[in-house]
Amino acid sequence: MASLIDRIMKFVRGPQGQKARAKAEQFAQSPQAQKARAKAEQFAHGPQGQKARAKAEQLARSPQAQKARAKAERFINDPRNQEKARNLLSRLRGGPRR
Repeated sequence: MASLIDRIMKFVRGPQGQKARAKAEQFAQSPQAQKARAKAEQFAHGPQGQKARAKAEQLARSPQAQKARAKAERFINDPRNQEKARNLLSRLRGGPRR
């Protein structure tokens, strides 16, 4: 049985994946998408966006965030995880399975 990643990659490379990508690109250029982007930018520059940004920065400096960053760094620096990541990237680029 094919792994989930294999099935996803088969879909992405196939005609259905290409059709979905074309449709997504077409939607990204649509007036609705442009309107949504403009509204998001407007929100980001408004008082609510500034308040949300300040809250996010405050949370980023919290002890929980520092602990999470330290845990992520330990995870990233683990050689076993680096090997898994290399294998996954190789498969995503279409290389052979190991």
